[in-house]
Amino acid sequence: EKLEKLLKHLGPVFGDVEGIKATSPFEHMVLAILASECGAGIASKAARALLSEFVDWNEVRVSSWKEIGLILEKAKIPFAGDKAISLKRSLEAVFSETNRMDLGSIEKMPKEKAVNLMLKLKDMDEGGLAAVLYRSLGIDTLIPTPKVVRVAQRMGFIQKNASAQKMKQNLSSFVREKALYRFHYYLGKLADKCCFEKAAFCSACPALLLCQQGAVRARAQEDFKDDPKD
Repeated sequence: EKLEKLLKHLGPVFGDVEGIKATSPFEHMVLAILASECGAGIASKAARALLSEFVDWNEVRVSSWKEIGLILEKAKIPFAGDKAISLKRSLEAVFSETNRMDLGSIEKMPKEKAVNLMLKLKDMDEGGLAAVLYRSLGIDTLIPTPKVVRVAQRMGFIQKNASAQKMKQNLSSFVREKALYRFHYYLGKLADKCCFEKAAFCSACPALLLCQQGAVRARAQEDFKDDPKD
């Protein structure tokens, strides 16, 4: 019941979670990196612009971030230079893992290996990661990333000192397959927006009254600070 309330409440807050349309996990990864500050439409336009200037994504990988950044800037990608560095770094990571010129070969990997590769990437936000995991790779159980675990613990979905395996079992027991993407996406957004590792700005949280720790602190009119007693 609490989960359903959370998903229903946060839907209007974070908007359309189905925005990125991709034909493969690799394409989803690229679009997720480009879309985090601008949305799916501009990200798709930018990806097409890159492929009109370069032979393929491998050529993008070996090009300078300045070249990539100029193309992204023309495509109206915010913080184009930073995005160019992020994209290039992720392409390098994929190449290093696959050791193949065909960077789009992620879908040919064993699923566990592909998941581990996505989890290693540092340049996708949690929403983009959720899209790749559950929509492109078709993962049917929740992947408890550090951000999802942090928010789930504070909200009271799982115990703080539970083992990693117990956390996964507990979360998977009530987050059904059709809700995996939205649950991961929303908790990831909360982690990036206000529920930080060392402190949580509970007063800015759109899910405050549905949060176990947040509701207590709201009554006390306090924000959460990193406290070993919690």
